[in-house]
This record gives sequence, structure tokens and C-alpha cells, in this order.
Amino acid sequence: IEKYIKNKSNIESTERDTKAIHPGLWDILKPSFGVPIFREQIMFILQTVGGFTLAEADGARKTLKLLHKSNQEKNKDFNEMLNKFKNGALKQGVSKENINNLLNTLGEYSTYSFNLSHSLSYAMNAYVSMWIRIYYPEEYYCSLFNHTPNNKLSEFIKRAKEINIEINEINIDNISKEFSINNNNSINVGLNCIKGIM
Repeated sequence: IEKYIKNKSNIESTERDTKAIHPGLWDILKPSFGVPIFREQIMFILQTVGGFTLAEADGARKTLKLLHKSNQEKNKDFNEMLNKFKNGALKQGVSKENINNLLNTLGEYSTYSFNLSHSLSYAMNAYVSMWIRIYYPEEYYCSLFNHTPNNKLSEFIKRAKEINIEINEINIDNISKEFSINNNNSINVGLNCIKGIM
């Protein structure tokens, strides 16, 4: 995150430094300000700098996770992948120092990077969920209660009460299978919160 913020405020120097390693690197990393965030970026770097095919790059991306792990997990495939990348990068004029730095960066980021499509869908999900939580808090929490495991339910009920959402006590005369919203915008407890009933 710190690197992303720093690079975002120094785009020209980031572009210059990235292109100095390899001319094609900036085209891949420009959308994320020189920081490899997405799996596709790691694969394209392996392809562009190391000479991998896309299929090889996908396999290498998974193997890169071992770079910062203990030696017993590193196998023949791992060493072959490293050598292929180093040889491919050397042929394109990348210095040994830049190759090692790039491999370390790719190894570090490949441990938690994920697909671009997933990041978009998670961001949209978070945005819509937050909008509903702000403008329709009773509906948000009612749905959350109905889709939460029992061991987490008390935590979410506590959060709802903190923003003054009224949770009614169980009323045998007016109870349903699930949590529901009452006419006065309070939430009725459902039978699904009682373990073993539903």
C-alpha cells in the first residue's frame, strides 16, 4: 500500500524507473502505478520479460509463491522456472540485479495477488453493501442475520443495536422462520437463530 501511494504521487519517476528495468514493464504495471497487484500482471511480466507462454506463466505464477518459503518446498520445477525466467530476461538485456529484484517482487506479490475480475466484483459488492447498510440499515442487518452462522450472530446484533436498530424479543404469537422487519422498522427475531430448530 505504501509503495502504491508513493508511486501514485510520483508517476513520472515510477514510469522512468519501471521502463529502465524493461521497456514493456510499464505497459503492464501502469494501471496499478508500478505495483503488481493482479495475477494477470504477474503472468504478463513472466511472459514479456522471461519469455514464457501464457500457460507456462500461469504455472510459474503459482510456483513463485515458494520463493520466500523454506528450501524443502522448492523442487525441480521451481528451479527450472527460475532459470528459464533468468535466461529469458538476460536475453532481453535485463541486468542480473534487476532480474533478482524483479523475481523478489513477483514472489512477494504472488502470495496474495488475485484476478482482476475478482477485484472488480469484490469492490462492487462492497460498494453496494455499504450503500444498502447506510440507506436501508434495517433491511441490511435483517438479511445479514438470516445469512450469518449462529456463532457470529450476537456480534452482528450488537453492531445493529449500536446504531439504534431495535431488535424485538422472541414473541411466540408473532414469529416466523427467519428474521423479519416489523411495521415500525424494528427487527423480529426468527426461529432460525435457535440451533437445531431449522
